[in-house]
Amino acid sequence: MAQQRRKTSSKKTGGKSAPRKASSSRRQPAPQQSGPSAADIWDMFKGSRFFFPVITIVAIFLIIGLDLLFSWNNFELFFKILGVELIIAFAVWIINLMVSLGKDNKSSSDAGSDEV
Repeated sequence: MAQQRRKTSSKKTGGKSAPRKASSSRRQPAPQQSGPSAADIWDMFKGSRFFFPVITIVAIFLIIGLDLLFSWNNFELFFKILGVELIIAFAVWIINLMVSLGKDNKSSSDAGSDEV
């Protein structure tokens, strides 16, 4: 048993290790996962419930800013332009409401005729 111990211990300490090769090329670093891209963030934002209110507020500020730019600090002209835009927006909203109500009435009357 003592001889077996010597043999195993001589195997560990004895003998030369193989010479290492010096490679000229370095190992490439592992590719790191990058964060989400701008397109991914935009898609997440479009799917959120904050999209419509934020875009509405941005559009309102953009329209008011353009009106100020066109009026060149002539407030009388600014309010005239803004008034015309508000009248157009209100008219488009009323027309859109009438069209959507007309579509709802047709779809509900079609659904009622299928049941009879």
